[in-house]
Amino acid sequence: MFYRIASATALFSALMFGMSVSASAFDVPANDGFYTQTTPLLALAQEADIERILEEYERSTSNQIAILVIESLEGEAPEDIALSVGRAWGVGAQGKDNGILIL
Repeated sequence: MFYRIASATALFSALMFGMSVSASAFDVPANDGFYTQTTPLLALAQEADIERILEEYERSTSNQIAILVIESLEGEAPEDIALSVGRAWGVGAQGKDNGILIL
């Protein structure tokens, strides 16, 4: 009986801990093209040039590159943010595994 209660308590604690760890402080921004910046970095003309280059690259290769510029990781691991954003945005063609997100 004690073993069952201890196991259930451990499982509950692990689930609660896992839930708190997986709750991300980072909100995925809206995708506004191949290049998205949430903090000013490039001028609009530079951003347009990057958009054009990446669009041409996708058209000629079918590979998709997305770039996200953020001010802060908000305490999150870069790989976790990149994975969340890439999945939310749908970077790459479905079934081709041909997308990359540069964070």
